[in-house]
Parts: sequence; structure tokens; C-alpha cells
Amino acid sequence: MKLYIYVSLFFCFSLFLQAQPQVKATVKNPSCSGKPDGSINLTVNGKAPFTFNWQVGASTQNLEEISAGTYLVTVTDANGRSTQSQVEVKNGSNLQIEIEMAEGSQTQASFRVQMTGGTAPYTYQLSYFTRNGSKQIKQNEGVFNNIERRKYVLDVRDAKGCMTNTSVDLKSK
Repeated sequence: MKLYIYVSLFFCFSLFLQAQPQVKATVKNPSCSGKPDGSINLTVNGKAPFTFNWQVGASTQNLEEISAGTYLVTVTDANGRSTQSQVEVKNGSNLQIEIEMAEGSQTQASFRVQMTGGTAPYTYQLSYFTRNGSKQIKQNEGVFNNIERRKYVLDVRDAKGCMTNTSVDLKSK
């Protein structure tokens, strides 16, 4: 009888001491701001098999093609023990354009583009619309000299393919 009590107590005590699953997340942040190409890969220690319940509705171990944000997962092991893990996926490159105007004539203007964020080198495309369609000025430098005064759309792309744009109004002096 004593042996049975000791075995029962040992069994209960060992169940109590069993650890919750331990979760380690490896995050790949998105390459560009707003682009859904990030991922979260989980490594779990504990008693397999595991079940995964992501707050976003997924039930897989890993998440692929995700945007920046906070992701919550509940991992449950074969013993029914659960743990929650919160994983932060940060925004990718956030390109920002700053325009520095230079003096020009009545009909022409010049300006310089200063970029922050992203990965150099950058490519620049200045577009404008005419009655016959659109025209583009493409170049690898952020300096536009002696261009016609009008409204433009400036598209800038970095080495990773991240893109941003802004309008540039050179209509009047």
C-alpha cells in the first residue's frame, strides 16, 4: 500500500513539474514597408506532437508571406500543456523622399532628390502627362536639371525593389 501511495505521489508530482513547451521564433522582416513577404519560423521544445493556434487563424508551425505586425501564437504539446508567444515583425525599408529646389528660369527648373531609408542605389523616374499619353525621364541620379516647368510624379525604387512616389510641382516660378 505504501509503495502505491509513493508511486501515485511521484506520478502526480512529475506531472506537476512537466514544463510547458518552450518556443523560439526566428523572424524575417518584410523587405519593403507594406510588402507581405515576411515570415515567422518557430522552434519548439517539449513533448511532440504540437498544435499551433495563431491569432490570425492559421494552425501551422510557421507563418509565411506576412506583413509587419504583432502575431500571437498558442502552442500546445502532447500532454495538453500550452504556452503563448508574441512575435513582433517589423516594417521593412521605409523610403522617404525630400526635394531640394534650385533656382531656374521662367520655363525650366532644377531640383535634387534626397532619399532616406531603403537600400542604395536608387533609380528615379519622373513622369508627366500630355494629351498624347505620358512621358518619363528615367535616371540613376537624384538630380534633375533644366526640366520643363509642369507637374510631375516622381517614382523612386531602391536596390531591393521597394518603391515610393511623390508629386513635384514645378509649374510656376
